[in-house]
Order: sequence, then structure tokens, then C-alpha cells
Amino acid sequence: MNGFFVAGFPGNRDFVNAQRGETLDRDLITPGKRTTYGAVTIGANIKPQGLPSRVEGLTIRPEIRYDRALNTVDAFDDLSSRDQWSFAIDLVMPVTF
Repeated sequence: MNGFFVAGFPGNRDFVNAQRGETLDRDLITPGKRTTYGAVTIGANIKPQGLPSRVEGLTIRPEIRYDRALNTVDAFDDLSSRDQWSFAIDLVMPVTF
């Protein structure tokens, strides 16, 4: 099947269910055509100073990612767009025992 190795799993557990060979909650989304992808990700590690001792060492990691299908295939947003933006942030805090 063309596009099988690049797919969208719209159901919450669909990726795991597909690996197990089980039924998917929603239909798998694939471009169905050969596509070349490009991506750029920009991220940062921010370590705030002067925090209370219980959160000392906290790191904030924001990230912005841009993906694009580099040919004429609409591979994103339910197969309606060649482009996709993703925004994320996570917090990392060391734990001591």
C-alpha cells in the first residue's frame, strides 16, 4: 500500500491497536501517494533563576516545528494541506529522594 509508512492515527489508541493487529477506533489516514517530507524544528532549554528550592533545577522546553510535503501531495490536516505547524512545551524537573 502506498503511503503506509507515513500515516495519521486519529483515534486515541489507534497506533497501539494497529501494532497489535486490533481494530482501529477511526480509519487510518495515509496520503496514498509517494511523498517526500521536509521538517524544521526549533527548540530551547530555559532554566529560570531564583526559584524556590523545591523547584530548583526546573527546565522549560518550548518547541516549534514546521512540516511540509515537498511535492504536490496534500499530506496533512486530513489530506487538505501540504503544510503543518506543531507547537509544544514541556517541563523537566529533577527529583531527589
